[in-house]
Amino acid sequence: MSADDTLPELARIAAAERAALVSGDYAALPGILARKQRAAAAFAAGRPPRSDAVVVLDLLRENQGLIDAARAGFTAARERLTEIARGPGAFSSYADDGRMRPLAQEQAGFLRRY
Repeated sequence: MSADDTLPELARIAAAERAALVSGDYAALPGILARKQRAAAAFAAGRPPRSDAVVVLDLLRENQGLIDAARAGFTAARERLTEIARGPGAFSSYADDGRMRPLAQEQAGFLRRY
């Protein structure tokens, strides 16, 4: 890849990465990452002008924000699913003296009709 081709290539890769992030196509990201790493290495080796580097850096920072947001969403979803799987914990309430006290929890059993 020539030095003149690296900026447009990085811009195309950043656009593809953004599209994948926005559409939720996370399976495409590993392939995009490999392309991005190769193009970034070629871009850095070509000693680009500062103005070109700033343009690319802005694109990549914007995508990093999207990646961080996706990661936070995955973390929140994982934590919520863990809560749901754990089920309700001990129930508690405040007593007359203002202290929190656990409520007695009855064991589930069979109901019988007589």
